[in-house]
Order: sequence, then C-alpha cells, then structure tokens
Amino acid sequence: MKPARILVVDDEPGMLRAVERVLSEDHHVVGTRLSREALAVANEFHPELAIVDIRMPDLDGFELMAKLKARFPAIDVILMTGSVDDLDEKLVRAIRSPAFYFIQKPFDREVLKTLVERCVELRWRREEHRLNVQRLEREMAEARAFQQSLLPEQSATVNRVAVCCRVAHRRCIGSRGIGGNAHGNREERVSRVACGRVRAVRRRTARVDGDRRFQSRSIRHAGRRPRLTG
Repeated sequence: MKPARILVVDDEPGMLRAVERVLSEDHHVVGTRLSREALAVANEFHPELAIVDIRMPDLDGFELMAKLKARFPAIDVILMTGSVDDLDEKLVRAIRSPAFYFIQKPFDREVLKTLVERCVELRWRREEHRLNVQRLEREMAEARAFQQSLLPEQSATVNRVAVCCRVAHRRCIGSRGIGGNAHGNREERVSRVACGRVRAVRRRTARVDGDRRFQSRSIRHAGRRPRLTG
C-alpha cells in the first residue's frame, strides 16, 4: 500500500511520540503538540490523514478538525481522547461530525495500525474511483464527438434538394454504454433519424425523377404516329 502523509496532534509528549513511532514504519508522519501550530504544519505538509486529540489548549480537536477540513476538504480525521468525562457525548459528536473514526486512549498499537490502514485503503479506493470516472467521462466525450462526426451536415444539397439537419444535445449522460443513457443512446437515435430523413428525401427525389422520365417517354410515344402493317 502506498505510504500516506499523516499529521498527529496531541499535547501529551509521550502519546505523540508513541503514535509517531508506530505509524512511521509505513507512512510519512509529522507530529506537533500545539493545535494552532498544526495549521501551519498542515499548510506545508499537506496531510491526507490527521490523528487529533480532542482535549487540547487553544483549539480542541473538533475545532481543529473543522479548520483542517476547510483547508483540505479531502482529509480524513481520526479523533482520540483519554478523558472519560462525557465520553458518550464526545462519541456522538464525533459520529455526527465528518470524523472518520473515534478512538479512546490508551489503545493497542495493532488497533491503531489497522485503523489507519483501513482509512488509507478507503482513501485510495475513492481516488481510484475518481480517476475511473474521469477516464469514463473523457471516453464518453470522445464517443460523442465521433457520433457527431457521423451525422450529416447541418445544411447540404442532396440530388438538387436542400436538406437541413438540427441535432438536439443532452447535458446529462446515463450509464448504458458510452455516450448513452438509461433510455438508450439518444445521439445514436438522432443520427439514425437524420440519416433516415436524408434517405427519404433521396427516395422522393428518385421517384420525382422517375415520374419525370416516365412522363417524358409517354409524351414522346404519344407524338409518334402508329405504323400500319399489311
């Protein structure tokens, strides 16, 4: 798994060193004891995950998390606390906030490593999904451009008949195939309709030309005198 950039903020030096020691084996870890200093560190470090103590001077963990989220919207935050006062209230607040997880100190090192690994794994999955969506959108745009190239010109002359074609565009794209939507490929249907109209004009033009040639032959035959035999 690719190493992540992790910011650890805790005013207890022992806990700060312990978390740094556990996670630095697999990730890039930067720690600080001051919550206000954490914002300046984050601006230079650009963390992907922050592990933040709740009870700290200056800014508590919830306030710091809000500021980090405002600066880095995609950051994940794990809140931790060693206090047993109002533990349920803090847990509920953490669940309602955009925190990824809430953990109580002291905790086993394997619990912390597993929690961080899970958080990083979900993060990379989201990033992979975002890249896949961008790739699909790019392929859909290329497919739409190709479909547009197959449509007839907006104005053309077919067998001396002026043909005008107007194509309707949809802003939303569904999920049934490249360039399609839930009700079928609209642009493909538009292309078929437009081509069908051109073929219909050609057929009508051919019938008109055929009728004119038939009438011309009929007039020529009508002008001939019948030959008498015998």
